[in-house]
Amino acid sequence: MMLMMVSLTSCEVVGAIFEGGVVVGIIIAVIVIGLIFYLFRKMSK
Repeated sequence: MMLMMVSLTSCEVVGAIFEGGVVVGIIIAVIVIGLIFYLFRKMSK
């Protein structure tokens, strides 16, 4: 019983980390796209 609880908890932790990683990845992607767009506009002027 204890082993099942531990494995379930570790699985939930991995899931939480994965979801957090997805959120961080989206934020980084938005920042990178914004920077590229900003630099492109600056260069085109």
